[in-house]
Amino acid sequence: MDFLIYYIQKGLNIMGEDFERLALKRLSYYFGKSQTELKRTFSLESSAKNINEVLLSKMLGIDGKLTSSAELVKSNITPKTIRIQKTGHIKESMSFPTFKFTEIIQQKWEDSDFYKVLKNSVFMFVIFNENDMGDYIFSRIKFWRMSEKDLLEARNVWEKTAEIIRKGVKLEFDGRVTRNNLPSGSESPVAHVRPHARNAQDTYPLPDGRLMTKQCFWLNRGYIENIVTDAAEKVNSNQKLFSEEEQVYISSLLSSDLIFVSDIEIKYIEKFGKLHIDRVNAKSLKALGYKYYSDYIISMKYENEDEYFSKLILEAPILDFSKMDPRLIQSLSFNKMINMMRSTYDVLEFEEGKYLTFDHLRDIEPDISKTTILEFATNAIRYTGKQRYLNSHFLRKEGSQNNLYSFGFSDFFYDRILRYSKIFKFMRIGGTLLFYDSSDSKTNGDFFRDIFKDIKSMDIERFEEYLKDEYGISLSKNRIMTISKANGLYYDSTMEKIYYTKDDFYNEL
Repeated sequence: MDFLIYYIQKGLNIMGEDFERLALKRLSYYFGKSQTELKRTFSLESSAKNINEVLLSKMLGIDGKLTSSAELVKSNITPKTIRIQKTGHIKESMSFPTFKFTEIIQQKWEDSDFYKVLKNSVFMFVIFNENDMGDYIFSRIKFWRMSEKDLLEARNVWEKTAEIIRKGVKLEFDGRVTRNNLPSGSESPVAHVRPHARNAQDTYPLPDGRLMTKQCFWLNRGYIENIVTDAAEKVNSNQKLFSEEEQVYISSLLSSDLIFVSDIEIKYIEKFGKLHIDRVNAKSLKALGYKYYSDYIISMKYENEDEYFSKLILEAPILDFSKMDPRLIQSLSFNKMINMMRSTYDVLEFEEGKYLTFDHLRDIEPDISKTTILEFATNAIRYTGKQRYLNSHFLRKEGSQNNLYSFGFSDFFYDRILRYSKIFKFMRIGGTLLFYDSSDSKTNGDFFRDIFKDIKSMDIERFEEYLKDEYGISLSKNRIMTISKANGLYYDSTMEKIYYTKDDFYNEL
């Protein structure tokens, strides 16, 4: 038995130094060897797409498919091979197993396979770097576990996916491919959904009976790049510098503190062609005073990304996402910084994608303080007694007298304060935020069931009005019926009435 597997079976703490030491001891023997050399070492002639996974199995002494290894599965170790190109970029997003559309709408986030893998797994990234000859060199391994913040973002993507499937996926054929409205890579810095199928005929049924190509969740390419690389790692001695002419030209393009690498590459190709495009790299751009990150470069006058993004967010009184480069908004580091500042109320969202700084707010309203803002959230918790759910609309209706309401902002502003307070959990229903104080995550169905548990029954039109009046939630009758039926409530079409159980319906007759 391989010594590494022996220690895994003995229940070694997989995040501890011992495991990393043992893994490194086993795999470091092969560091610096090319894919070609490793294939020769293990007498492999395969050119299969998963050849690096096969090589990793051989290096670890595991027989059979790596991802199915009983030893690794038992220890919650998820190995992933990563190929970093000469440019410093990776080619692939990270895929997960396909999900069934009819199952995901019945699940809660905590019961989903996607959550279980992200929450419980220790990812072992096995990293190959492309050399000048186009061969991939086994360079290192890196252990990683997803943070709670990023897990929350993954949850948002999962919940949005489930919600879209419940409502009905929009399928549009553009003459070449069929497109859908599931979350794309531009909607989240962490994850997205796209097909993972053998061909167009490899499908699963949607809840409405239509067939759609099998889909799965993916971790974004840029997100993985940020994990496995950093500015220091991307600079290596094998990278080529610009010629004198190239350096003069590229220098003329560096007119701002942050520039996207793809924009530089486009300009380079227009001027010099593709032959030496690999000269656009961390080493050559460092020589021009810039640090190289996954998708962009940042002036070296900033210590790191955080310093740059902090200045960017706070330098103007109002930050408007609609006037910014979408690529910047999608950046993991930008999102990390804006999320941190939202949670500390250094910036406050007053409209979708529009933020004002706290300093600017205080210039407008000198009496306001961060304590005033925080008290709005802490005082709201007393309204979560019997009612259990709340939002700004509900608080106004209940007569909340918090001083913050005197400033006259919209419900959107106050709901965002509740969202980023970390006091409440929240869900979206009909485009409206709804908050609750619970250790358990709740769904739209839980919300409906909690209401009908007390009242037992209600006309659907009256319930529609109740949601609008109580919480400002606008839902169509069809949507109300869909949520009700999918979550065990009984709907009688003759009476047009919703009941907590079918027995409650019979008891009323």
